[in-house]
Amino acid sequence: VEYREMDESLANLSEDEYYSEEERNAKAEREKKVPPPPPQAPPEEEVDSEPEEPSGVEGAAFQSRLPHDRMTSQEAACFPDIISGPQPTQKVFLYIRNRTLQLWLDNPKVQLTFEATLQQLEAPYNSDSVLVHRIHCYLERHGLINFGVYKRLKPLPTKKTGKVIIIGSGVSGLAAARQLQSFGMDVTVLEARVS
Repeated sequence: VEYREMDESLANLSEDEYYSEEERNAKAEREKKVPPPPPQAPPEEEVDSEPEEPSGVEGAAFQSRLPHDRMTSQEAACFPDIISGPQPTQKVFLYIRNRTLQLWLDNPKVQLTFEATLQQLEAPYNSDSVLVHRIHCYLERHGLINFGVYKRLKPLPTKKTGKVIIIGSGVSGLAAARQLQSFGMDVTVLEARVS
């Protein structure tokens, strides 16, 4: 590090004296081109950057990745009588579907049976037990309720409806085997043997 004493007259120069006329003009031009900063908005209370997740029956549909206010194309294919029916019928379907999803998500460690669903549905939605049963079976078959590891309240079906072989006993293979067994299928899981 080198230390030099500065001439007293140079140490006290103002900006006008230090810069040449050209440098001062160039600096003034640059300052003109820079737009003034936008006025700051008045400070608000903490703004959440993430939108709030819906709750209730809307939240249950959201967590199940379904629209809460309309039927999916798959549901329309499985329930043609509902989709072609009047709007109030579709609203009843949507409420029963979303409420059933909510019942499952409230306690996903215990099997949600049709009887429990019917018992917990509010009137007048519990009056059409056939529709409730169809919706419950649809949600169960498509893996929206009663999936994963949960306590079974009803025993597995004794009459096997088909045979399935699953190759691979990893997490996915075992989860698939468990789900297919709950549908009443005879499941065999195969895994390679290391020699």
